[in-house]
Amino acid sequence: MSGVGLVKPEIGGDLVRVHRAITRAVGVAQEQGAAYAPAGYPNAGTEEGYLTYVRCLVILLHGHHTTEDESMFSLLRDKLPQAPYDALRAQHRTMLPILDEIEAARVEAVSPAPSRGLKALVRALARIGDLWEAHIALEEAHFGPEAIGAYLTMAERRRMGGTVSRNAATHQRPFSLMLAFFLYNMVPEDRAVMAQMIPGVANLLLALWKPRWRVMAPFLLLED
Repeated sequence: MSGVGLVKPEIGGDLVRVHRAITRAVGVAQEQGAAYAPAGYPNAGTEEGYLTYVRCLVILLHGHHTTEDESMFSLLRDKLPQAPYDALRAQHRTMLPILDEIEAARVEAVSPAPSRGLKALVRALARIGDLWEAHIALEEAHFGPEAIGAYLTMAERRRMGGTVSRNAATHQRPFSLMLAFFLYNMVPEDRAVMAQMIPGVANLLLALWKPRWRVMAPFLLLED
């Protein structure tokens, strides 16, 4: 039991864990969309699950960038004035219209003729993927745990992490879907850290909310 429930938000490490989850989700959405594009979905459940998964990806990416612009960058600017805030915000703006394209393609990619929407969706996801890799490399070079360790104490990193986490939660709705999407796109080690920050998360996800998100289960990292 040692350490359970004692993990606190920490702005550098949490940022990297969130990035890894989003990277996985972009890859899964692109790969599965490409698999379904030629002949459509194998069944109605897969269609609903995939389109819900893509919807959650758009919400998470948009909310993540909004949180950085509204909260994280403002908190860090005094301590790390040399970081490329304007360039990072510009990258966020570049991705916004592509996220709109993904959402529009998602709406179009429905049976009985989903192929056109799926092909557009895959193309937009590929563009986001390319931009995303360069974006997180720049961001983590300045705000990853090693990079900020020289400028912020652990207490400061945790205090900022708590503020950023609370802000992020306001941009992730519906929470019953987004919490599952967020945690189950993480490898078990990352999920264990993040889940300990949310009291009762196992009961919420597995007992109360599973009927709402289980349609996405084939695309998530589940243990069973």
